[in-house]
Amino acid sequence: MGMKLDMASGAIENGPSTPSLGLGIAVKPVVDIMRPTVAAILQENDQVMKSLDPRKDVLVSFMELCRTHVPQPIVVRVFHTLSGQAHLLTETVLKSPAEFWRVWRLLSPTLVEFSERNPVFESVITFFKSLGQLMSEADATLTQQLLARA
Repeated sequence: MGMKLDMASGAIENGPSTPSLGLGIAVKPVVDIMRPTVAAILQENDQVMKSLDPRKDVLVSFMELCRTHVPQPIVVRVFHTLSGQAHLLTETVLKSPAEFWRVWRLLSPTLVEFSERNPVFESVITFFKSLGQLMSEADATLTQQLLARA
């Protein structure tokens, strides 16, 4: 029985809760790293918090609603803050490429949903550029392989 990847959340069904490469190297899931930052920013706005789906992870719910229910300045702030914290994700996404794909699948829809001139689009691009640069500095070959498939 194989594992299935949930495209929206990046969650793996029938898989370990802590991803690893099978080498005994466990990494903290990217959602666990990003969640506190996103939650802290969203908690500043009661209306946004009320619109989130309590049955889902705050990060997943935020991504689903960022176009329609979350004010643009808050969305931009979330991505700018995550850009400044991209260094926290670098080791995880390089040790577990599945975690890179979780980030990509979770955030990349915003690149289609927002126009190029939209500040949200620009903030997501800034996040991906920050993460990509840090990944490249740590392991240029693996980064190139991952980004070539994105």
